[in-house]
Amino acid sequence: MNKDIETLTDLLLAPGGGRLAASRTLNWLLEHHAARSVALWEMQSSGPRLALSVGLDQEAMSHVHDTWKQHRKGLDAGKPWQGDQDILVPVLADDRRYLLSLSGLKPSRASVESVASYARVAAKALQRDSGAPLARLEKDIERDELTALLQREEWKIARVARLLHVTRVTIYSRMRRYGIVRPARA
Repeated sequence: MNKDIETLTDLLLAPGGGRLAASRTLNWLLEHHAARSVALWEMQSSGPRLALSVGLDQEAMSHVHDTWKQHRKGLDAGKPWQGDQDILVPVLADDRRYLLSLSGLKPSRASVESVASYARVAAKALQRDSGAPLARLEKDIERDELTALLQREEWKIARVARLLHVTRVTIYSRMRRYGIVRPARA
C-alpha cells in the first residue's frame, strides 16, 4: 500500500463519525497540496450544494459555482477539470454525486489524478453518517490499491503476491471477491 493511502486509511479509521473522517481527509488534501481551500459539494439538479469545506471563502465559493456552470457538461459526465490554480473532481459514491473542489493551488502542486482517489474516499466517508458501512469503504480502498498494483506490475500475479507477502491463491481470491478482471492479453 502506498504511503498516501496508508495515511488516509489511518485518518478514516480513527474514532469519530463519517463527517469527522471526511473532514480529516479534506484537511489532509489541503495540507498535502498546499491549497487555499478544499470543499466537498453534493450535486443537485440546481447545482452544487456545499456539504463540507475547509478554508472556503465567498470568493472561492462563487468561483466554484461559475466554473461548474462553464464546465457543467464535462463534470456531469464524470470528467475532472483542472485550471491554473483549481481542480474540480466529480465523484460518484454509491447513489450520490459529489464534486470536490481544491482552490488556490500553487502551480503544479497537484494533479487531477492524485486528487480524484481522495475525493472518492472523502465522499464515501461523509456517507458513513448516512448509513454507508465502513466495511464498504475499506473494501473500495483495498480494491483500488490491488487494481493499481496489478496494473503497475503488468498483471504478474506472482510478483504482486511477493510484494504483498501473500500467495498467488490469495491474490486470485481477492480479485474474485472484488470483481477485478484481468484484461485480455494483446
